[in-house]
Amino acid sequence: MVGAERGATRLDQQERATNVGGYGRVEVEAPRRVFASAALRYDQVGFRVRDQFITTTNADDSGNRTLDAVSPMFGLTWRARPWWSLYANLSTAFETPTVTELTNQENGAAGLNSTLAPQRTRTVEMGTQAVLGQHLRADLAVFRARVLDELVPFDVPNQPGRRAFRNAGRSTRTGAETSVRGQWEAFEFGTAYTFSRFRFDRYDVGAVSFAGKRIPGVPEHYAQSFGTVRARGLFGTVEWTASSRASANDAASVYGAGFSVWNLRAGYDVPSVGRVRVQPTVSLENAFDRRYASSLVINATRNRFFEPGLPRRVSFLMSLTWR
Repeated sequence: MVGAERGATRLDQQERATNVGGYGRVEVEAPRRVFASAALRYDQVGFRVRDQFITTTNADDSGNRTLDAVSPMFGLTWRARPWWSLYANLSTAFETPTVTELTNQENGAAGLNSTLAPQRTRTVEMGTQAVLGQHLRADLAVFRARVLDELVPFDVPNQPGRRAFRNAGRSTRTGAETSVRGQWEAFEFGTAYTFSRFRFDRYDVGAVSFAGKRIPGVPEHYAQSFGTVRARGLFGTVEWTASSRASANDAASVYGAGFSVWNLRAGYDVPSVGRVRVQPTVSLENAFDRRYASSLVINATRNRFFEPGLPRRVSFLMSLTWR
């Protein structure tokens, strides 16, 4: 093609991943409305890279890695009342790096990163659920998770757009989640709140220690609410999302500001004609045109941490359903 440019080949390899696993679960009903459960999962994930760019100055970087783990889980549930229950769970999790995470090496080398380890998590969770009357449902859960070798992304210095991954030695995630949802005749509402205190316990990069710092990308406070009113085929919904600030790097020296966003939606359920149902809907997103960072690029270089959320936007949707 005239005017096209092609740089020198630096990498040419075939990457493959395979996964084999097994899962078993047992549940037992004990006296006094107590239910016990236990599960066991085994995962084996294999990665293979075949280097297809081998020259006198570029050695064969082909290789294989196999990562596996056994992950048990135990749980107890007590139905104290027909409308109220308490539960507790002890679980483990095993998360391997993806092919991209294993092959995107900081030094730009081909093949597989031999030092990047899988992330392993142990979690204790306790909670309660209740159905109040016929109209209201409430949930509350608290948890504490200990994570070993947490996978952390970062931009490779002096290589714009290139991302790599490393392990944090150990981190602790403590939090709580609660939600309430209800419905009375034509009115429906729901609200949810999450508290997240996520910290690195042991994490060194060279001579720098990030112990005690926030895990980036996670706000400590996050809430969502909605309310919907229906009458004679018409409906209107108000949605609200709010988040506290979140750090954008391991050092917790850069933060994305907190935000609050409102969305509005209205529509009409047109009476069915035969088997066809039509529902036009008008939406107003980010109603007050709030400028905010909807997501963060963790450990970005050149201060490219923030990805902006959408400005105020009006949209129209026409839904056709055939019954």
